[in-house]
Parts: sequence; structure tokens; C-alpha cells
Amino acid sequence: MYRKGDYFDKFKGVGINKVRLIKDELGLNRKFWDRDVVEREVLEYIDYFMLGRKDINEWLDMEISKNISKKVKIKSYQGIRYSKGYPIYCQNVRNNGIIAKKLNNIK
Repeated sequence: MYRKGDYFDKFKGVGINKVRLIKDELGLNRKFWDRDVVEREVLEYIDYFMLGRKDINEWLDMEISKNISKKVKIKSYQGIRYSKGYPIYCQNVRNNGIIAKKLNNIK
């Protein structure tokens, strides 16, 4: 089972389904804790899995920054919050915005 803070969180582009695929390929139980897995076996399989996808970290970072800059450029609600340094994705944006103002010394 995939858990937050798992060994596989170190790799971008490796989600829940990929973790299941890797565990099945290595013959591990899905409920098995990943910190008990020998890292060498996992790294060998991930190297094989990521073959041809070496630029995935840079590509994901570039896509994220491109989307953020697009939101800031068109001045959407989220883009304005990005530019002011406020939180974007949360339920309690009013209180978090007040705290962000205090932390960023914005008046």
C-alpha cells in the first residue's frame, strides 16, 4: 500500500499506480513497508522503469512553473494569490491569508 512519506516519494512522476507496478514486479506485498525494502533492488528497477524518461523531473518543474506564470499573466484569482504570496489551495484561505500577511510583513 502506498503511504505518504513512503520511499517512493523521492521520485517525481512515480504515483500510486507505478508503486503498485514496482511492488508487483519485485514480488513484494502491497502492504509491505517500503523502508524494509533493500534500496538497491528498488533503485535498479526504478532505473529500468525511468529509462527514456530521464528528463521527467525537469519537465515536471518546467510545466508547473509555466502554469503558474500563465495564471499570474492572465491575472486569475489563483495568479493574484501566487503573486502576493498567499496560500492557493486550502479550505481556510481567509485565516491563512491573514497569517501570510503577518509573516510576509504585507500591509
